[in-house]
Amino acid sequence: MTDCQMVSSDFTADERLEIESMKMHKRDLLEDIQKLKMEIDKVMAEVQDFESTEENKVLEKGKQFSSGKKKFNMDPKKGINYLVENKLLERNPQPIAEFLYKEEGLNKTAIGDYLGEREDLHLQTLKAFVDLHEFSDLNLVQALRQFLWSFRLPGEAQKIDRMMETFATRYCDCNTEVFQSTDTCYILSFAIIMLNTSLHNPNVKDKTPLERFISMNRGINNGGDLPNELLTKLYDSIRNEPFKIPEDDGNDLTHTFFNPDREGWLLKLGGRVKTWKRRWFILTDNCLYYFEYTTVSLYYFEYTTVILCYFEYITVSLCYFEYTTVSLCYFEYTTVSLCYFEYTTVSLCYFEYITVSLCYFEYTTVSLCYFEYTTVSLCYFEYTTVSLCYFEYTTVSLCYFEYTTVSLCYFEYITVSLCYFEYTTVSLCYFEYTTVSLCYFEYTTVSHCYFEYTTVSLSYLSTPLCPSLSPSH
Repeated sequence: MTDCQMVSSDFTADERLEIESMKMHKRDLLEDIQKLKMEIDKVMAEVQDFESTEENKVLEKGKQFSSGKKKFNMDPKKGINYLVENKLLERNPQPIAEFLYKEEGLNKTAIGDYLGEREDLHLQTLKAFVDLHEFSDLNLVQALRQFLWSFRLPGEAQKIDRMMETFATRYCDCNTEVFQSTDTCYILSFAIIMLNTSLHNPNVKDKTPLERFISMNRGINNGGDLPNELLTKLYDSIRNEPFKIPEDDGNDLTHTFFNPDREGWLLKLGGRVKTWKRRWFILTDNCLYYFEYTTVSLYYFEYTTVILCYFEYITVSLCYFEYTTVSLCYFEYTTVSLCYFEYTTVSLCYFEYITVSLCYFEYTTVSLCYFEYTTVSLCYFEYTTVSLCYFEYTTVSLCYFEYTTVSLCYFEYITVSLCYFEYTTVSLCYFEYTTVSLCYFEYTTVSHCYFEYTTVSLSYLSTPLCPSLSPSH
């Protein structure tokens, strides 16, 4: 049915013309609406592209900034130049000082080296850096603690002299009534640092007494003496608590090598000697690093699962592992020290040339593993379960085992010495060429085990063993 037929014959000619005009107007409106929708979609797409571009720029700036901090930790001047060239930092004393004072992950030694330079920019940055410290209403020792924690003093005497002179000026500006001149504050600050070394350095045998400290600082207050009460208070503060030396934040693996973009073993062609060598490579923040061995230290691992991995020449130290599961892995030439393991499960793994020392294991389960040339010393094992494992050429010494259960294991060429076993249960195990000496066994039960060429000497058993099926040779 056409539009003309749809118009009722009851309408007059003028009314029909009006209706047709309205229909045309409606079509025009719909076309305009459609065009508007298309324009909105186009603008939204441009906005999304812009936001995506801005996000990429922010991410890129973040990577550049992180790379600049790493460069600063390796070479302070090059790091600052890199940040300035990439427009991440202004080449002015105030922003550079704020960067050094507030930014996390910077090497405190590198900060001290940069502030100690003699160029005008460095000297102005030093003043701005010191001015960021608020020393009002602090005694001199408290102010020095705050100041010396923000960086590490360099080794050169001239650099230290400039830094301490700037510190004395700032302290006197914040505390105008304490000293008559900045020279007094400067001299006393050096005396306090020397006192800290004298009292807390074990190599210094002649410890400075209070009377000598007071005598050393007579006449430094514009020819007058400082109050004995003030000097005594400063002396007692240092004697009770030495200055804390800041850690080098930028040197640890947390900021540089943790969670890299890529990592793994690659072959590298040598420099002078053109041979291919296997090295561990790490790619992070557009910087490629390589190492002869892999090392893990000062980490906390929680709910960690390691499966189907190969580890060679691994050193793990000063780490905390909680709820860790390791399975189907191969470990070769591994050293573990000063670590805490809680609720650890290890299964179906092969360990070769393993050294474990000064570690604490709590609620550990080890099963279906092979240990070859293992050395364990100075460790504490609590609630440990070992089953279906093979130990070959194992040495255990100076360890404490509490509530340990060992079953269905094979031990060959085992040496155990200077160990303490409490509430230990050993069953269904095979021991061949085993030597036990200078050990203490309390509430120990051994049953259904086979001992071949076993020697037990100079050991104490609080309760008799129950070795069934255990021929002696």
